[in-house]
Amino acid sequence: MEQIIRNQPRADKKKKLSFDSILGIPYYVFLVVFVIFPLLIMMLYAFTSNAQANIFNIRFSFENFGIFLTSDYVFKSLLESIWLAIVSTLICLAICYPLAFMVSRLKRRTQTILVLFLTASMWINSLILIHSLKNVFLLAGNLVVGFDKSFPANAIFLGHDYSIIIGMIFLYFPYMFLPIYTQMTKIDENLFEGAADLGANKFQTIFRVVVPLTLSSVFSSCLVVLLPATTTLVVPEILTSGNRKMIGNLIEFLYNESQFGQMAAVALVLTVSLLIIVGIMKLLNRYEEVLSND
Repeated sequence: MEQIIRNQPRADKKKKLSFDSILGIPYYVFLVVFVIFPLLIMMLYAFTSNAQANIFNIRFSFENFGIFLTSDYVFKSLLESIWLAIVSTLICLAICYPLAFMVSRLKRRTQTILVLFLTASMWINSLILIHSLKNVFLLAGNLVVGFDKSFPANAIFLGHDYSIIIGMIFLYFPYMFLPIYTQMTKIDENLFEGAADLGANKFQTIFRVVVPLTLSSVFSSCLVVLLPATTTLVVPEILTSGNRKMIGNLIEFLYNESQFGQMAAVALVLTVSLLIIVGIMKLLNRYEEVLSND
């Protein structure tokens, strides 16, 4: 009898594991079909010397990577794309973090209204958003050069690095703001009262209480903004009238020219670069969590 009682939890555990495995089948199928399989095809194209070859006629070569490394234009586009994405992410963080803190300290009803307005752009198509921002730049250009001027005379604010950065901030602002704000609303009010009782001013409370408790949301928000900003296609295409080619535009160009091998090589190098950045941010996140726990 005692042996049956001892074996009962193990049977329940096996049943639970099998049930969880069954629930995970759709996820595993989706992961294999839409993530792993396309990545394998991309790797096959990246390491083949014939761009027109199919997956059954592969001749392995590093030719596409050689073209990538020897082409100053491609390598420069990659570095510029990552650099502009990092700058946009940091500026967006500098705007959203204090804004999220101020909104989280307001009344609940006021918070709901402000969050609704601040995240309303998430429900609008990105093409419409960037075209509207382009019209704002053109209107500002008319204020400088005169309203009797037309395009391209009034496009003095388009085609620059700052126009691309503003466009990416404008497009990805809600994705930086919302996770940080959500985390700040979960902070216990007793922590603020305790910090005040111990003599901490507002700045000390923010840096010693709020920042350690919101670091995980900061890193996740930065990743959510950094990754799409690096590979964005819409922002440079519209705000520079196609004159500024970032890495996303370059991949599109190679696809249109049927240069699938070079396109796959560029995409693979970009993927590895982004994975390295993500890994560094994850390490920093763990380090900060250890410091906050201490």
